Amino acid sequence: MESALREMGWVFWVTDAPDYFITSSAPLQVVFPKGDEGWIEEMDLHSPGTEITCPLTPRIAIHATWKRSGELWRRAGEDALMEVNGRTSLRARQFLAAPRPAIPG
Repeated sequence: MESALREMGWVFWVTDAPDYFITSSAPLQVVFPKGDEGWIEEMDLHSPGTEITCPLTPRIAIHATWKRSGELWRRAGEDALMEVNGRTSLRARQFLAAPRPAIPG
């Protein structure tokens, strides 16, 4: 995973109050591309559609992708906030943590 993260492009999503990223018992999410057949073979960190997301703080999340290179800092709109928070909560097994009772997205 270390070598893939070093080579992938990174988008750092930044939120402004009152929006924030949540965390969970499983905050690091690896999303693999879906293939029609042989999808097991496509579960490789070096597959072109693979994405990795992880909330770093309530205001910053990382999104690693092969679709870009380098590093980019961007304001997180509603779509990015919902995507990262949805992925974070999807696989949580023990807990979700948020700075306020209401979870955006």
